[in-house]
Order: sequence, then structure tokens, then C-alpha cells
Amino acid sequence: MMYKIRKMSEGVSIKVKYESGESIDRLELARFSNANLGSFISDAEIRGRWVVAQTNWEVTLSEYLENNLNLQAIVLLLKQCIDLVEDIVKNNFLLMYVDFDLEHVWVSNFEALQFLYLPAEEERQNSGFMNFFERVIRGIKVSDSLEKEILREIIYKVERMPFFSSRQLRAIIDSVERKYEEVLAKRQNEKVEEAPVGTSSVGPNIYNLSTGEIIMYNPGDLIVFSDRNLLDRELLDKDISCHFARDIEPHQ
Repeated sequence: MMYKIRKMSEGVSIKVKYESGESIDRLELARFSNANLGSFISDAEIRGRWVVAQTNWEVTLSEYLENNLNLQAIVLLLKQCIDLVEDIVKNNFLLMYVDFDLEHVWVSNFEALQFLYLPAEEERQNSGFMNFFERVIRGIKVSDSLEKEILREIIYKVERMPFFSSRQLRAIIDSVERKYEEVLAKRQNEKVEEAPVGTSSVGPNIYNLSTGEIIMYNPGDLIVFSDRNLLDRELLDKDISCHFARDIEPHQ
């Protein structure tokens, strides 16, 4: 297919020319009547803000979903879908006109979505926002185990929604985003609190698992356990001040 942008009295449109020679105008939403020729305006950026995007939208949403996404990209994608619905309702525009074919939704180089709409008389497939939203979340691919768990939770909650609610969808996305951040923070804290390999520490004591020796220390002391034999350790203890930042007394 070939795509051409042209200026019209009611706004900017994309003219689609198929290999068969058939041409169809896929208009952008009416609010874009002041858009400059040669540029698109995306429906939404993260947090619902607007942004002028590049002219060439070379990746369809279907192609974009072939890649592994991290949680940040997933949240951005799903929130833009929700923003679409809320913006359309505010502008008294019918969802039935939006083209929800994954091959006709475009993704810019900075992950902003471009939704188009069809003339009312054109026959369409895969209509309906919830059908589109479920196809998107089921098409998302992730590689991280935590992100897989989060994605399963999103799918589980969305499939059990009794009716469409943009507020409820946004609450689901916000809750899993918070859960993800909490788990990451917990993992980071666990890494920081890990004791050195070969030792077990409680308070200001270090217990050497190799020798059974308990050493008192102060924060900031440099403590090194070597693989020397017991005799070498006894010699080291006699001149311990040479090997530590502060004097340390062995504690039995």
C-alpha cells in the first residue's frame, strides 16, 4: 500500500492506495484541523499529553507487538489506548468510526500511537474497543519473569470486567505498575542487605563460616578473610592493625 498526506478543508487525511489501484481516504480525527501539512499529531503521549510526531509512520501496531516490551512500554501503550476512548467521548466522536485493525494503527519512533478512522459507509472487521484492547494485551510479548506475571494479572482482570470502563482499565494499569515498582524496590533492598560470601553477619559481628571465629567490627572497617591456614591466621591476628582500617579485637 502507498500512503499520501494531503490537506483538506476539514483537516488532514491519509490517502491509501492499494496495489489493486483502489484508493481510500483514512481521515485523522477531526480535532486535527489545524495540523500542519507534512506532520501528524498523535492521539496521545504518555499521561495523555499531545505531541507532534514524525511524518513517516513505518511500523504498524501489529509489527510493534512482535518485539519484546518492557513494563514501561506496555504501560505507555495501554494508557494511550485508554486515552483514545476518553478523548473521543469528550469530543462527541463515535468509537464505531475508529479503525481498530492492528495493521491500521501506527506506532512512531518514540512509541506514540496514531489512530485513524474510517468513513461511516465502509465495511470493517474487528470493530469494538474491548475486542481491540484484549487483542493488544494478548499480543504483547515479554521476556522478564516479573513482567510475565504482571501481564498475566492484567489479562486476568481485563477479561473479568463486566462492562467497559476506562476508569476501571486505568485503575488496573496503575495498580500493576505500583506492584511492579514495589517488587523491584524489594529486590534492590535484598541485594543491598546481602552478607559477604562466606560470612554471616548480625549487628556488629561477623561470623567466619570457615573457622568459626567471631570478630567485632565497626562500620567502615575493611575486613578480609583469606584462604590461609590456621597458623597464618594466628600470625595475622598479632599484627591485625596493619590489615584493617581500624584496630579490631577478636571476640570469643
